Amino acid sequence: MARMILAGLRRRWGRAAALLLGVLMATTGFTVLTGSTATSRLVVEGTVDEHARGAYDILVRPADARTNLEAGRGLVKANFLAGLYGGITAEQWHRIEAIDGVDVAAPIAMLGYVTAFVGAVTVDVTELVDPSLETQLIRVNFTWSGDRGLTNAAEPAPAIIYVTKRPLVRLKELPAAGEPVLYDDGVYRPQDECGPDSFAAIYEVQPDGRTLPLCLGRYPGDQRGRVGGAEAQLTPRGTFIFHGAETPRLLAEIIAPMPMLAAAIDPTTEARLVGLDRAVVKGRYLTGSEAATADGIGAPVLLAADPYLDERADAVAERIANPDLAGLDNPGVSRLVAAATPQAAAPAEGQAVQDLYRKSTVAASLDQADGASVVFVQLLRAEAADYDVEPDGALRPRTAPDTAAAALTSAANSGFTAMPWLATDSAHRATSPASDTTMGLLHFGQPVGVFDRARLAVGDGLGAPLETYTQSSATGADERSRDLLGGQPLLPTSNMGGYLSTSPSVLMALDTLWQPGGAADAISAVRVRVAGVTGFDDLSRERVRLVAEDIAAATGLDVEVMLGASGSPQTIELPAGRYGRPELRLHELWSKKGVAAAIVQAIDRKSAILFGLILVVCVLFVANAAAAAVRDRRRELAVLACLGWPRHRLAGLFLGEVLLLGGLAGVASAALARPLGAAIDVQVSAGRAWLALPVAVGLCLAAASVPALRASRAHPAAALHRGVSPPGRLGGRRRRRVLGLALANLRRAPGRTALGAVALAVGVAGLTLVAAVTWAFHGTVTGTLLGDAVSLRVRGVDLLAVVATVVLGAFAVADVLYLNVRDRAAELAALRATGWSDAALGRLIGYEGLGMGLLGAAAGAGIGLAAAAWFVGELSPSLLRAAVLTAGAGLAIATAAAVVPAVLQRRAPMSILLAEE
Repeated sequence: MARMILAGLRRRWGRAAALLLGVLMATTGFTVLTGSTATSRLVVEGTVDEHARGAYDILVRPADARTNLEAGRGLVKANFLAGLYGGITAEQWHRIEAIDGVDVAAPIAMLGYVTAFVGAVTVDVTELVDPSLETQLIRVNFTWSGDRGLTNAAEPAPAIIYVTKRPLVRLKELPAAGEPVLYDDGVYRPQDECGPDSFAAIYEVQPDGRTLPLCLGRYPGDQRGRVGGAEAQLTPRGTFIFHGAETPRLLAEIIAPMPMLAAAIDPTTEARLVGLDRAVVKGRYLTGSEAATADGIGAPVLLAADPYLDERADAVAERIANPDLAGLDNPGVSRLVAAATPQAAAPAEGQAVQDLYRKSTVAASLDQADGASVVFVQLLRAEAADYDVEPDGALRPRTAPDTAAAALTSAANSGFTAMPWLATDSAHRATSPASDTTMGLLHFGQPVGVFDRARLAVGDGLGAPLETYTQSSATGADERSRDLLGGQPLLPTSNMGGYLSTSPSVLMALDTLWQPGGAADAISAVRVRVAGVTGFDDLSRERVRLVAEDIAAATGLDVEVMLGASGSPQTIELPAGRYGRPELRLHELWSKKGVAAAIVQAIDRKSAILFGLILVVCVLFVANAAAAAVRDRRRELAVLACLGWPRHRLAGLFLGEVLLLGGLAGVASAALARPLGAAIDVQVSAGRAWLALPVAVGLCLAAASVPALRASRAHPAAALHRGVSPPGRLGGRRRRRVLGLALANLRRAPGRTALGAVALAVGVAGLTLVAAVTWAFHGTVTGTLLGDAVSLRVRGVDLLAVVATVVLGAFAVADVLYLNVRDRAAELAALRATGWSDAALGRLIGYEGLGMGLLGAAAGAGIGLAAAAWFVGELSPSLLRAAVLTAGAGLAIATAAAVVPAVLQRRAPMSILLAEE
């Protein structure tokens, strides 16, 4: 039989060469592309190893800390610790530290928001003063703005300065509670001249010699003590006696309170975890045993160098001429100020609250003498936001009770009752007062140092943005929102119950909390870094898993592995605010757990899918060629069957030829794989190159089994029939047009037509999916920063694989058309003999290729579109455009594949074909 196999290959060297070339192309393509996929996998694993680790590997929280979104979707909100207060004891923390394998266990206790008076917004009103007037009133209306100018809240009452040329009588000394007040004219006067809630008034000497009070300190229009009035005496020199001192400029002002998130840390472990000690840019770092001093100064604290708030105050100053304020009570002053018509007005330059913070609180506090303090009032705790999930998957924060304003209004701390006015804006995080014990430690905080968040070791941006000090922000998710925000990110304001939370700006030592009366379970979370973790390799993951299990067993707390988490942009539908901000559609960077593990697993699945696509097209291509070889030898096989050859020998004869060709193709492919891989910068190992031999043989065996079985079982007489159905069996209607005849020809060999269409469909489906990722979604379908970085690196390999499958599919279409032309050679010769031109015959074959391409391209684009829509979660117009483009490309390739068969039919010897027929 071996001689017959070799003789058969020599006699039909053209078909043998075509089959050898097809197997060689398929096997070499498979070997090189799998090598490129393996190379991509190494790149991906390297990227994951490099970026999968954040500042810590394990997060330990109280047992009830997980939200529904975290439990159901693995999502953790940015700065989630800002809404987590207490629940872990010091004893549990020390148990975690003692576990074998724990490198660092850094506790943090979130305390809440304290309000600091960072300075005053000042407005120079000197130019509005008219020196010719005996008395005049300067009224300044302030407006607070935030959210990139979309939120604008006007102060309920203006700041006022009463300017007079008349003499003023001021306090000589501070009185005791309820005692008369001694003034600098030597007269004692009662404290409550302007009302029971007011401090001692300033008196104005009238032209008739009387002294009447000026009740400008507080009035009913100022319910929260934010603004008030002041008196200034205009001297003959054009200067002002203002607040007891002479000054050339007259400045109106409004207090600028700012909320600051306070937290307690262990200085030693925090330094090891994020390098907080190296981030101190002024002053000193906290020690391990800081405590409040005995003379009333509060706990030593670190202050953030920048509050990262978006808030400013703008003002318009107005002059009211000749007001008669002396002798009026508070309500009378309020009515006059509100109703008076201005004589002159001028806008003033606005000031940003964060600038005041940098200039006053941070810059000045450490430059003062020892014992200087920053005054903090009312500690409020803002809880985490609750969400409703929209039909499109966007998250809509629910509106929370507006409690911050009431809590701050009720706080009477040494007369400092002012509150941030934007704290009255819409709330999405419920607020409540914290314990008085903790507030007592912070009331007169003693700044010892300033730290810069930008200098902290919080990861490279691709790992989980879970670090405590990462600042919250959100960007516009659609064109409308981006335009409203001016292309800038949305930042927090001074609204403690607002949607965006701030990161800690005030840090104190954890030991300070455990003074007598302190909370025993004040720790909110413990961030654990595991020793010996070098990346996302199996050993590192196993070490983290074992430590996490030990922590859970030792403490009973909620333990979550954060190794391999990554930032995941979430779409937020932020409702409209109370002060003008419209509804916004935003992208906020959350954390998604388990991303690195999912990527590594997805790479394995992607490799299997790519291998499958290539193998399917290769099998279809070789199967078509093998079936053609069987049809080409049907007469020979029929003769052998008549001579008594059994079925297994007939099948063995054919399989022997195909397997011999497969073996030769495998050896050639092994020799070509490494040089070809080097040419396209793909590493193909020697072992992978020689894998081409069994792949080629197995491919030929799988593809040729069915044709060989059909050939061995066919009746000898049936083997002499045509390879296609005769025209007479296609219906009684005669085909008069080229297009109609082409469609009829496709129906004559349905199996062969389906084979070519399926081969093309596989490639087009893969191309559609990759095009959707590349064009429609710009590589962001993975939805995480780490996943995006990986997708950018493997996109070229994906495209190479699917292009290869499309090309092989086109070859399959061309081979099907060529075999159709060969099987119908006599028919085509008859058509030429009856007057058909070569152009008409070329159109006939081209229409057949077009029809086969339509079937394959439409089916492939549909399958790829469905897969991409399922993967992304929506069917967008850009995805539809990508599917249409790839379908068009597949159709064009299939049509072009018909060129070679059309050219070959012209060279067929018409006389010989007609004689044989």
